[in-house]
Amino acid sequence: MSVAAPSAAPLTATAESPLAKLSTMWTMLRRAHGGPGHSELAAQLEFLRRYQGAVFRFLLTSLKDQDAALEMLQEFALKFVRGDFRNASPSNGRFRSFLKTALANQMRDYRAKLATRRKHEAVSVEDISDSSDRSEHLNDPPFEHCWSEELLSRAWTALLDHERSSGQPFYTVLRLRVEHGDKTSSALASLVTHERGLIPPMSDASFRKALQHAREKFAELLIVDIASQFVDPTIENVEAELIELHLLPYCRFVFAKWRAAGR
Repeated sequence: MSVAAPSAAPLTATAESPLAKLSTMWTMLRRAHGGPGHSELAAQLEFLRRYQGAVFRFLLTSLKDQDAALEMLQEFALKFVRGDFRNASPSNGRFRSFLKTALANQMRDYRAKLATRRKHEAVSVEDISDSSDRSEHLNDPPFEHCWSEELLSRAWTALLDHERSSGQPFYTVLRLRVEHGDKTSSALASLVTHERGLIPPMSDASFRKALQHAREKFAELLIVDIASQFVDPTIENVEAELIELHLLPYCRFVFAKWRAAGR
């Protein structure tokens, strides 16, 4: 059951939490289009590193053509580097909405160029008509679905990075739970022990505790990623974004814990 959020409650956390070090993507976007030389380049590379996966996922799912998707991804990166998105402003909406609009415009231009190219090819009028109809009625996937899938993928990657840097087997524990949902905690503890070469072996109780921490860490990483899309992230707007993207079930218990702790 969802717990109602206080209106515009600040999304704050303790100094130990990654949320305390949050840097929004709007801040990065400004640095990428006006910071000092090296700062601007670093921000551009970081922006493209974080978002090229979501952009490519959407383009590939829409076009169903890897070469065309790669070509459009390169065009998106070129537009970004040369400053086409310089005037993007958080006052116009969410960062996701900005990205969605940019891709919709690029897709429209691509299809217009494709239609023009077809008209100059040696094909029959019927072929041109059929192709245009298929293009106009192409069943594009919702951008939100591709965005959600990318956010989950990034959370898994971040959890793996956390495991490698901290030595805590959160990624392994959560992955094995997902892959072997029919196995008992005892059996999964044995799998973790074998995979990680643990001495002494992980106990049933230790696995359950690690799984709880792994789920919490995964949720926190997901929340941090989404919160970075807002200029002033609050529990209210981050939770609303999670609901819209159908990701709240991954994070509901973390919000409840933070509220109980008065964060």
